[in-house]
Amino acid sequence: MEENGGSVELETDYDDQNVSLRPNCEPKSPMVENLNTENEAVGLEHKSLLGRKRHHSTSEDMALSFLHMQRKSQHDRGHNLSLPPELSLHSSPLHIDSRISWIKSKAHLSSEAMLEVNLFSEKHCSKLFSLKPADSHCNVARTLFQLPPSQRVFSHPPWQVEKLQQLKVELNKVKGDTERGEDLSSWTDHTFRVNPAMAVFKRVKEKANPEFISQAFLKFYEVLCQFPLVLPGTDSLSSLHLCEAPGAFIIALNHYIQYHHPDIQWEWLGNTLHPHYEGSKASECISDDRIILHTLMHWVFGRDGTGNITLRSCLEDLTDRCSKLKEPVSLVTADGSIDCQDNPGEQEVTTNHLHQCEVLAALHLLSPGGNLVVKMFTFFESSSVCLLYLICCAFSEVQVFKPITSKLGNSEVYVVGLNYVGREEISVTLDELLKHYLPQAPSMSMFALEDIPSEFVKVVVECARFFKEHQENAIERNARLYLDTSEEAESACQIVQELVWRKFQVRNPIGPIPTNRRILQVDVRWDGNVHPDFGKHKRWSGCIQRLSVDKKLDRISELLLDFVEAYASREHRDLYYKTEDSILENLRLVKGLPFQQVGNSRFCCERSLNLYSVLSSLKCELVSGELLQNKMENKSQKVLYLQGNNKTDHESALSDFNDDTKKLVESVMKDYPDCTFLIDEYPDGSAGPAPSCDVLDRLHELLESHSLPAGATVHLTNMPLLTRLQNGLFVVLSSCFKNVDLHQTLYHFLNSGQSLPPVLKLENLNLDSARRVLDALKDVGWSRGAHKRGVMELLDTFSLIHNDSHKVVCRYNSNLMLIWSSDLLKQIKNVRGTLCRT
Repeated sequence: MEENGGSVELETDYDDQNVSLRPNCEPKSPMVENLNTENEAVGLEHKSLLGRKRHHSTSEDMALSFLHMQRKSQHDRGHNLSLPPELSLHSSPLHIDSRISWIKSKAHLSSEAMLEVNLFSEKHCSKLFSLKPADSHCNVARTLFQLPPSQRVFSHPPWQVEKLQQLKVELNKVKGDTERGEDLSSWTDHTFRVNPAMAVFKRVKEKANPEFISQAFLKFYEVLCQFPLVLPGTDSLSSLHLCEAPGAFIIALNHYIQYHHPDIQWEWLGNTLHPHYEGSKASECISDDRIILHTLMHWVFGRDGTGNITLRSCLEDLTDRCSKLKEPVSLVTADGSIDCQDNPGEQEVTTNHLHQCEVLAALHLLSPGGNLVVKMFTFFESSSVCLLYLICCAFSEVQVFKPITSKLGNSEVYVVGLNYVGREEISVTLDELLKHYLPQAPSMSMFALEDIPSEFVKVVVECARFFKEHQENAIERNARLYLDTSEEAESACQIVQELVWRKFQVRNPIGPIPTNRRILQVDVRWDGNVHPDFGKHKRWSGCIQRLSVDKKLDRISELLLDFVEAYASREHRDLYYKTEDSILENLRLVKGLPFQQVGNSRFCCERSLNLYSVLSSLKCELVSGELLQNKMENKSQKVLYLQGNNKTDHESALSDFNDDTKKLVESVMKDYPDCTFLIDEYPDGSAGPAPSCDVLDRLHELLESHSLPAGATVHLTNMPLLTRLQNGLFVVLSSCFKNVDLHQTLYHFLNSGQSLPPVLKLENLNLDSARRVLDALKDVGWSRGAHKRGVMELLDTFSLIHNDSHKVVCRYNSNLMLIWSSDLLKQIKNVRGTLCRT
């Protein structure tokens, strides 16, 4: 950054009242009013969240982390106190006090320890910073926040503020010092268990029974309760939710409206990376589609079907859809992020372009007087400072808030802009900014440093320091508690959780809503066709990326064995389903942006596909140069077709294929001597699985040419069915047959080490069904190779997921990915051995 732009040192006196843009008087915001009322109620001295008191990273504050936890007990953690039944499920203040007293007496906590616990819980619930007060309280803001001339937009190189860079170095050092060498799953479980807000999730679920509850639901519900995003007396509300998957903000907003303002007429639109667009990497999108599947008419994925908010075409599509709403958009939320596990120290840099596009889209689509809620992280880079300044210029009031239920040790905060000045007020600069609305991050800074008032930069430094020190204390606390297994520490954690729950319910009143007022009319929590393991790959894939090559291979080998054992244990029966041609009524062609490799799939266990993707990336890292490429087995992409059981014909057809293919055919022929084969050759492992439909095209051609007799049985093997198109075409073509059987091979692999792929057996061809299928495909315009022209769907995803084939296809793909991963791992280890010897 320094070589592209200058570095500036700002002399900031953090005790100087004139540094702050915040007024001495309290802004009239619900957050502050709630805090005043609550603190008076519990008898605590009120400290203004918007006042000058700053959070210090000193030994005094560190002492607030429960009992000076320096012990290193060697015995297992197991002192989680079980509350008496009469105290366990009640949530009134009286019962909370009773629970606290009971825990305190059992653990013999001193008054001093209880004071520390109270102070810690108070600080945890007080993470609010005002970047810009309401205009009515601070006239200086009207002249201070002025956008620079449009010709200066994106015309200067990035710059740095020395104090912000120093804060970044300090925070990353704390992150590095406490980075866990232990099992990541154990560390994740630990931080969840000692989370001060852990009790909130369970209690809200018991008390309000939301239709879909998650951390995102709780966080946004807090934001709604603390800021006037939905004003009493409002007749109607139109909201737009960017980067919204899986949809928790939408569920939270509906719950809030129905509980607090049930007479409001509300309509909404959502946008996110399409969870069914297989060209996106699993690390880039959220695969949980339980809400999206049932509300598809409300979602905007752009003309290319990706849902990528950084594309201008997606913004244009959003603009068109918003114009058709009954009321102008008065609330925009943006909860976007990018998986940064492989480089957590640069999370801000990695995500800032996404945040920039979210904010520009909001300013383009919001109506005057509207509100914005956007998730951001640290504010150390010029890109973030510029974005905050843009938001402050566009809104009358701007607050930075970390909800009680936000993970304690992460950098996540929510920037809340209230009362939008309107597009017309900033149209000249906004139009210029929108010219840089591109998929790639701009090389220039949005504004020059000299275009931003130094007073504002000082306040951003103060804000960055405030949240940075909260995060540092949280990280250090988690690390200390990881080592302290004492009963006192366990009890202190429980008391903090009780106190935090009390604060949460006082500030954020919540209760059940009528069933008929819910977004969904089905209980998606128990949907039998949900994705096999939403997001579980994220627990290990990011950790693997930071390991050395040898440790990566060791860890991947362990994971592969674990996954194979888990699936092999369920292979005592083969799966099958009876086909039906009623599926043909739902045929349609949907086009989108073509892609070269499958990054995610709704029809496969996510961790199995991700394991193969990690191995493919690792191979690309290791195999560089023509010499090493030649050391990898040369796998072709040919489609092999064998008919009947004529040995001479088979030997002739196999002559151009490698040994693995020959062994595969011989194995399948041994078990199924009287059959027709279609075999898609194993991929080369240089990328993820391809979206090709070559094998299914070949089957379509055979049906069309009447090459298969009535009653014929076809075996498909080594053919991925990962995409909507592959799966849809397979379901349609398989409806020509009576049954589909899945013969799994992981148990055989576990016992013999031979990696035979699973086999899909299409039994008993019905010629009448075949004619209907061919006519239906012709009617909708299907032709061989259509996938190369951007066709994404032949059957809608909802139909595919709720078809009887779904379980069979998911099991088949998961099996196939594990077999492919095993073969690829062997190849990589061979190359690794060659490299070590040379």
